[in-house]
Parts: sequence; structure tokens; C-alpha cells
Amino acid sequence: MSFSSVTVTTPPHVCPTSYIPMDHIVIDSYGVQKIIESLKLSSSAGPDCINSKFLKNTSCYSSILLSMIFKQSLEQGQLPADWKIGKVVPLHKSGDTLSPLNYRPISLTSVPSKVLEHIIY
Repeated sequence: MSFSSVTVTTPPHVCPTSYIPMDHIVIDSYGVQKIIESLKLSSSAGPDCINSKFLKNTSCYSSILLSMIFKQSLEQGQLPADWKIGKVVPLHKSGDTLSPLNYRPISLTSVPSKVLEHIIY
């Protein structure tokens, strides 16, 4: 057997990444609970129907569950599907309520997603 018959190919050219890798993010239930407790009660629920009032009333339990979800999400590089959806609703600015020009769109997004965003940024 001869080794000269083995074909050697050059590895493909790898382009440098165009982003700066994230630092390691430490997530614990205590930190998540503190963020939940700072949420405004008036925050509307997103498409997942989880509002800030529910999270605040269950913060000692929901912070544990959310911290596990957040860790898994960051490790796998995936978000729960409901957290990627926004519900666009019209918000009246001022003037005649019958005129569409007096409304602006707002996007209602998941409250747990906002908590994770607060941790990351």
C-alpha cells in the first residue's frame, strides 16, 4: 500500500467573523427576580399572554423557571418561538379618533423576552 495515492485538498478559506463575540453572561434566579420586581405593572402582555403583573406576583417561582430558560436559550442560541413574535396595535396619539393619521403603531412583545434583553444589554 502506498500513501502517495491519497489526495490532499486544501481547507476552505474561512472568512473572519464580522461580530465581536459576547462575554459570558451569568444568569441567576436572584438577579432575574430583581429585574422582575422592577417591571412596571402597566406593561401589556405580548403574544404569549404573560404580563408583568403575573411575573411580579409569582417572582420567587417565575424567576427560577425563567433563569433556567434564559440559560438554555443562550447555550443553544435559540429563543422560544413566542418571544420572536410581536403584536402590532394602534395607539391613539391625539385628535380625532376616527382619523387613522392620529394613531401610531406599537409592538407588544413578550415580557420574559424583555427581561432577558435587560440581562444581555
